[in-house]
Amino acid sequence: MSESVVTAERPAPNAAPADQTARSHVAFKVADLVVGRRLRFPIEDSAGLLLLAAESVITPRFKQLLLARGVEEIMLSPSDVDGMSGGETPSRGLSADTTFDPAGITILNEMIDTGRLFREDTGAKFKDRLIQHGCKGFKSGQQQQLVQKHSETCTRLDALMKSAAAGGNPGGEEIANIVSDYLSELVLDTDCVLDVMAHTKDYAEIAQHCLQMSLLGMVMAIDADMSEADIRLVGLCGLIHDWGMTYVPQHIRMADRVLTRVEFLEIQKHPIYTLEMLRKIKAIPSQVPLVCYQVHERPNGTGYPRGRRGTNIHPCARILNVADAYAALVAPRPFRQPLEPYAALEYLIRQAAERMVDADAVRTLLHVVSQFPIGSTVQLSDGRKARVVRRNGNKYSSPIVQILEEADGTPTDPLDESLVLDPSEQNIQIVKVLSSAGREDVEASRSSVVLKRD
Repeated sequence: MSESVVTAERPAPNAAPADQTARSHVAFKVADLVVGRRLRFPIEDSAGLLLLAAESVITPRFKQLLLARGVEEIMLSPSDVDGMSGGETPSRGLSADTTFDPAGITILNEMIDTGRLFREDTGAKFKDRLIQHGCKGFKSGQQQQLVQKHSETCTRLDALMKSAAAGGNPGGEEIANIVSDYLSELVLDTDCVLDVMAHTKDYAEIAQHCLQMSLLGMVMAIDADMSEADIRLVGLCGLIHDWGMTYVPQHIRMADRVLTRVEFLEIQKHPIYTLEMLRKIKAIPSQVPLVCYQVHERPNGTGYPRGRRGTNIHPCARILNVADAYAALVAPRPFRQPLEPYAALEYLIRQAAERMVDADAVRTLLHVVSQFPIGSTVQLSDGRKARVVRRNGNKYSSPIVQILEEADGTPTDPLDESLVLDPSEQNIQIVKVLSSAGREDVEASRSSVVLKRD
């Protein structure tokens, strides 16, 4: 072990004598150490060398240093081993002692309880600025430019996240500039941004997810008639809310099995890790920590980290919670194939009925992506195959499509604008959502329109 790890913590005055605990120490995996747990006895390596003193708290930095130096197993007191699997059940949030900055989290909880960070939105609306394109395809080269932008943004975001995780102080202005750049793109052509978002994959894992839900969250906030300030808040929080996941071991994040109770507790702590990282980012608006802290709360109180309910969850966090869920459902995971967007919507509607997610936010999502989301490949009632390219106002079951194949399977000309149409105007219906690679066809149902707006 390096000196920086061995001497990072000195034995506390009341530390147990070495001969009292050495005989009873057992081997324990470093990856399973629960960040935030306070030790009763020292941690030693297999040779008996002190690594962390009694009464110390396990930190992400300590685990990182051990793993970086190839130390995968340490010697731990049996009583501390029991403590590593303790705490409340996953559905009730983190245990009270799992914090890095108790004073800071106390302040956030007080703000939630008193409603001091909740405000009625009276700012100018942003929605009317969006350019409407009707039955038109995307401009030549537009998608390619946005794909390139998406790639570059993921790279920038990944670098900012890694800098913050390593103790750096990235500027909030650079993160805010990403939001501003995409707001401009959303004004020019929201549907094209949503289309590119749905089809760009294989970038940095956490950065990709954060960008996806930030963009979807902003479109939802626009559709919900929020002010520009609140739309920017949603965008900022979407970009950074999951940065704390960098402290969660990759074997837990990417597990291809059901997580153990201890592993899920590690996942639940990432909002607290994010708060610690936010303290070092300059020029972050005061509401950002609160919204990031609450993104994973649920209306029925089964979320984390505090099990907040209903209106005790910030409106921007409620939107991002649904955006987060949708983005996760349509993305591949080690333990499952991605869901078709249509199936993901159906799933979230059922979740809304159980108050697992906010029903108003799901209603907004339905309005944003339509019953058949942009990018979906569908079969029409006249036998032709088409691709959904644009939303169509309140016509959730009849979005604007571009014909890909004739009924006999003949491919069409992708540049033929006459093949971009509104099915409802030609008395045509969408009868099936066709599968992408690794996905199954989904029969079109009308049940999802029950949450549509009046």
